[in-house]
Amino acid sequence: MKGGRYFGRAKIYRRASAGGDAVEVKYSGDLGDYPSDADAFEAAQRWAIQWCDEHGA
Repeated sequence: MKGGRYFGRAKIYRRASAGGDAVEVKYSGDLGDYPSDADAFEAAQRWAIQWCDEHGA
């Protein structure tokens, strides 16, 4: 949080198998600033779901 604002960011990881190591696939970068942590979380979640849908993840 900076100056009373929260920043939305997301990282997507993929595992080759159930016991495999998680490997970062995509980082969103800043998705904008929001007045609450819940709003920032929602924006990051929305971005991650859309990215997964578009990339068959």
